Amino acid sequence: MSLDAADAILGAIGLTRVTRWSFVLPINLPSANAHVINGKQAASAAIYRAQRDKWAWWAEVGAREQGIPLFFVLFRAPGVAPCRRRVTITRLLGARQRDYDDDNLVAACKGLRDAMQRPRMSRRRHIPGAAIVVDDSAKWSEWRYAQERAADGKPAVRVEIEDITEPAVASAEGK
Repeated sequence: MSLDAADAILGAIGLTRVTRWSFVLPINLPSANAHVINGKQAASAAIYRAQRDKWAWWAEVGAREQGIPLFFVLFRAPGVAPCRRRVTITRLLGARQRDYDDDNLVAACKGLRDAMQRPRMSRRRHIPGAAIVVDDSAKWSEWRYAQERAADGKPAVRVEIEDITEPAVASAEGK
């Protein structure tokens, strides 16, 4: 069944398909400068993996609470093709935090972005994922980043997800 057919069925009974969701994760995105430890790359990689795995769990919990269709379920549904998603990650600054510059913000969000992909296998280990997006390529997702002051003064991250139907923009290499 296509999404258009599903929309027609839902419309016939007075319902619409939800294509926008939002949730807040109680995490503090560390500066990208904290990831770079000269001469201690193995320790830095282990810290990154631990954060990414924890964030995958938090993201999956947030997504399930909002009823977001996750891609490890959608791939198993007969006739349902997963669509692209636009994800906006907003860093909510705590009382004494300052804005990151734009490149540091994107780098700080990398672990969370990786955590939102489907679970997958690397050469030697399973990489957990929340399955909010198929993967973080332009074919399957579009990413936006923002920062704003948290209303309660506590650092957190707001994630907004939207199904999009327009085709992916071709990359510079023409892929």
